[in-house]
Amino acid sequence: MEVFKFGGWAVGTEVTTRKSVEWVKKGVERAREAKKRMPLVVVSATEGTTRTLVKVAELKNKGEEKSAKILLDSLIRRHFDLARLLGVGRSATREVEGEFEELRA
Repeated sequence: MEVFKFGGWAVGTEVTTRKSVEWVKKGVERAREAKKRMPLVVVSATEGTTRTLVKVAELKNKGEEKSAKILLDSLIRRHFDLARLLGVGRSATREVEGEFEELRA
């Protein structure tokens, strides 16, 4: 079985994310042709996400709520923009909105 693990730069932009998707598609094709198990795909945070979340937490801890909100809103916008560019449907992004709302609290 092939394992694909993506994070950081590999899922940081539309272009790099599309390349990652192509790698997975080729892995699926190889598995089907060889009648083997489908690949396992692991996706972690996009480029800069972890660093940004840490910064948001630091700002909140310092009582800098406005700066934290601005930074978090930009991160959320970036994720939804990337999802839209990749053709992710509205129903899928709606599920994630609740998670982001928890971060805003």
